[in-house]
This record gives sequence, structure tokens and C-alpha cells, in this order.
Amino acid sequence: ADLGYSGTIQDQLKAILAQEFDLKVEGRYLILRETSTSQQSKKGLIDYRSMNRNSLTLLLTQIQTLEQLTVNDHGSLVRYGDGGHPVYEKSPLSDQQRLLKQHVQTAAHDFVQTQSKSILQFAKKHPFSYEEVAGLIGRFTLQPTMSEMELYQQFSHDINNGTSRLRWISNAAMSRQMLIRGGNITYDNEFHKMLANDLNAF
Repeated sequence: ADLGYSGTIQDQLKAILAQEFDLKVEGRYLILRETSTSQQSKKGLIDYRSMNRNSLTLLLTQIQTLEQLTVNDHGSLVRYGDGGHPVYEKSPLSDQQRLLKQHVQTAAHDFVQTQSKSILQFAKKHPFSYEEVAGLIGRFTLQPTMSEMELYQQFSHDINNGTSRLRWISNAAMSRQMLIRGGNITYDNEFHKMLANDLNAF
């Protein structure tokens, strides 16, 4: 399960699994950036079939905000041990961030548990469209409310590529400084990763 991107791990594993175990790998993503129509083994709830490349890219530029709320507390996957058990590196994220994330995930889970029947009844009468799903993700990642901004100012994002580097998701002071020095070209940098925060810095 993954939020999106291009299915790199799937590409690396599917040939080996097919050859050694005669297994066919199918990838399902929330958002799939892969735009090659030859990739029939990959599908996204939102992908090139329902959205153009530029819109997909825009949604994925800020997907870390949603990703950081939904992932578990493990660090990056290092290897698999005996019996296929995953071995993770120590998470570099703070205890405060893990606690905040736990509160958000618990509240979301409780909402689904208590409202699932009503949600399913509503969905049957009013089926969702891909535009609505994309709009909800875009609203959350590109136009966060003030309370969401305040939450993310306490969050870092694990780069998750085998290093210990972290990137602030939201940093109003740094956003203002970088915009004054270099304009909007500097927003995606080592200090923070939230376009909406840069715009709200002013």
C-alpha cells in the first residue's frame, strides 16, 4: 500500500517474482504518477486515466502533508529478516510528532467506525467522482486551513531514502525569508515542503 508516485519498488520486484515464483504483481495506488499506458499492472484511484500529467504532478508535490499523517511510526525499511519479518531503522521523528499523528489517526478511525453505515448509504445514493477525490486531496494539501497549518508547523517529513535527513513540512519564518531572498523558485528546498505555507507567510 502506498500513497502514490510511480511504483518503483513494484518495477524492481515484478520480474523476479514472475521468474522465481510465477507471481503476477498488481499495484494499486491512491495517486499514480506513472503515465505510460503500457503499465497495465498499475492503477491509481487517481491516475492518467482521470487526470492530466500536470495536475497529477501538482497533487504529488505536496503529498508529504497527507503521507506524514497516515504512515505508521516505523522508520525506513532496511531489510527483511528470517521468515520475511521487516526490519526498520529507528524513526528520526520526534515523540511529539508521533503523539500528534496518533491523535489524528485515532480520531479518523473513530469517525469511520461510528459513521461508516451513514457514509456507505450516502455513497450508494451519491457515487463519488474522481474530480471530487482530487479536489479533497488538493484542498487538504494545497489549501490547508489555519488549524491544519498550525498542526503541520510541528511536523517534519522523513526523506525516507536511506538517510537520516528530515525536512520541515511547514516553516512560516523560513518561508518568508526564502521568498524575500529568491522568490517562489526557492519554495521546494531543504528547509520545508509546503507551498501553501510559503504563500501564507505573507
